[in-house]
Amino acid sequence: MAQLADALPDAASLQLDTHGSSIPYPNSGLVTLQVKSASTGAVIAAQQFQWTKTGTVIRLANPDSANTWLYANMGSGDMLSYDLVPFRSNYRPGPQTIAGQVKYEGNTQASYIVEFSAGNCGNHNSNQPCPIQ
Repeated sequence: MAQLADALPDAASLQLDTHGSSIPYPNSGLVTLQVKSASTGAVIAAQQFQWTKTGTVIRLANPDSANTWLYANMGSGDMLSYDLVPFRSNYRPGPQTIAGQVKYEGNTQASYIVEFSAGNCGNHNSNQPCPIQ
């Protein structure tokens, strides 16, 4: 999540670098952007946007559209958050890492790392990692 200062962020300057992840990311997907109130946590507005991946970097496919929505929906919001919509990933059984660095204008704003061990579950129809067997 990013605290919004005096100026609204430019969606073209936002990126998620997935360097360090062992799972394969698709070349495109959806992300939900949410404008929130930092003091109450209330969601003021939310909208899904398409993203694309080049190398390890995920960016909004149409940042101008996101900017138009953001400017129209800030209201009393002072915080911006994002959630990637779950996607399928064809990773192999064994130890896996999901890592990311949220960047704005090239500067890291937040980072995360999640490690898990994936079992071999054959035809697993879920967006969650298959259970360890």
